[in-house]
Amino acid sequence: MTDSLPPTSYVFLDESGDAGFRVADGSSPLFCIASVIFDDPDSITTTECIIASLRQRLHLRANHEFHFTKEPHHIRLAFCQAVAVCPYRIRAIVIDKQRIYSPKLRNSADEFYQFAAAQLLEHNFETITSANVYIDGSMNRNLKTHLRQVLNRETRLVQSIKFYDSRENSIIQLADMAAGSIARSYKRSKKDCREYRKILSYLGVRLQASHRHRGAHILRLTKRSAWCLSR
Repeated sequence: MTDSLPPTSYVFLDESGDAGFRVADGSSPLFCIASVIFDDPDSITTTECIIASLRQRLHLRANHEFHFTKEPHHIRLAFCQAVAVCPYRIRAIVIDKQRIYSPKLRNSADEFYQFAAAQLLEHNFETITSANVYIDGSMNRNLKTHLRQVLNRETRLVQSIKFYDSRENSIIQLADMAAGSIARSYKRSKKDCREYRKILSYLGVRLQASHRHRGAHILRLTKRSAWCLSR
């Protein structure tokens, strides 16, 4: 008799903000990485179809890339409402850079990226197993080696890591829209930060639990069922 294999997770990552610490010179004060997690390929296909249908409904090009910083408010809202019924989970980590004191992290964008992504995936509340990880191709390429070394030390948390061009992958675009909405909801200097808490509810998630770890606010966001959204 052979042991059954652990279920596979499909994890898509993207970020909001930059890895720099020169906030006075224009670097973002907050950094957020979001992961969109699926349990099977059919759920990914369903979500891709809903996003493709949204492009048609909004009279956008078939290859239009949804990107939080480039979209007007009404497109952001329409996107989050459309994907609210999709079968995924979201986890995110939000980092206030003022709370990061390590010279190693503050002086190296690569090290900081690696730290943030590893924290997000390692502290996963047992929502990720034997993961196939898909990352925006513009992100730090050293991430691949680092994540394998850190996350597979005790258990095989990561099975594979692949880079994709976000322009060609609607699910990475979903991760970007999630990261952008979450980060915006934390920016108290923005007049619409409270409104983005509401938009996150349209995205179909709620804050289930959180904790702080090394200056990072780690969020566990759990998908709401469709009937909750319609009440």
